[in-house]
Amino acid sequence: MANKLKNIFSNEEIILNETIRFKNQEAYDEFMAALETVQEEGKHVKVQGIDSLKTFVRSGNGVYPVAEHDRICDFVVAPSVEPVSFEVDTEYGKKEITLRRYCINRGIVLETSADAVVYLKMIFEKETEKSKITYRAQPENAKSVKDVLENYSMILSFFNKLFRPDIAELKDGTIIKNMKEYFETAITGYKKLEYVEKEFGLNFEPKDLLQNEECWLELEELYLTLKEKKVIRPNVKVNDTETTGMRINQQQENIKLGTPLEITFLVDIDYPLWGKSVKLHAACLLSNAIVKEINKTADDEIKVLYGGEDSRPMYISYRGFKTKKEAEEEINHIMDNKDMYVNALTVMGHINQKI
Repeated sequence: MANKLKNIFSNEEIILNETIRFKNQEAYDEFMAALETVQEEGKHVKVQGIDSLKTFVRSGNGVYPVAEHDRICDFVVAPSVEPVSFEVDTEYGKKEITLRRYCINRGIVLETSADAVVYLKMIFEKETEKSKITYRAQPENAKSVKDVLENYSMILSFFNKLFRPDIAELKDGTIIKNMKEYFETAITGYKKLEYVEKEFGLNFEPKDLLQNEECWLELEELYLTLKEKKVIRPNVKVNDTETTGMRINQQQENIKLGTPLEITFLVDIDYPLWGKSVKLHAACLLSNAIVKEINKTADDEIKVLYGGEDSRPMYISYRGFKTKKEAEEEINHIMDNKDMYVNALTVMGHINQKI
């Protein structure tokens, strides 16, 4: 009885053994190569030519069979992995980032799942006691724009938790600084897109947002004029034209050849955004227009042909509004804010001003 009690309460380690039977020497060599790859790189490797697998538990002098498999279809060699979780504070509340931890010959690896919105991999090397960090942004794996924002914010908070604010001043710290700046910039862009979603009742699929710089610039222009109330100067050339549906802000009798004009008008602007279109009503000011011809039509209507000069080309500046009524109200007071329109920046000018 005493021996049985001793066995029951013993803390002797239980050893798990497995016996693998290979079809031939080539299958054995493939298995050994797979083990080496796993130890060096931590990759999952599929192995062919496994005939059977038997599992035993050894405890003391006893050996007990646990399982036997003799019809193996797939056999994969992979590192032993354990989950490691970190809690971070984000503007969307507390979030938990879970990484997989496993060992390779060089050291310890921490990484997210391969299909995460942000794939993150960190290797802590044993010999050098240094760490190597890589990441891959995969917004196409997100369910929504908000999901992208939450994941990017979580990664940024994780970096802030790991690294000091003055990381850029340390050796190799610029790499970390650049990674943080990437996510800060991306978060700013996706927040602007989230604003447009809410304002116009739209939903954008993250997988549709890749590789289209033109749409991101359209979004920037839309956000600048609608949300930030900026006056925009489109980066386009304005050709000579006649007054049609436009209001000349000078007395008609004072207009002569060579007279500089200030012309205001309304126009609708469509912003193409990843297969969707957002429309704003714009109040516009045309500057640097010079009278080139004055013609009277058969019904006594005066038409003025105007254009720019080489030294002072014409340009348009505008502000956008959600409703036509707001744009009409702006037209009535546009000359009160003339300096804002005359000195308006292009989209890139506004962006560079913030840098």
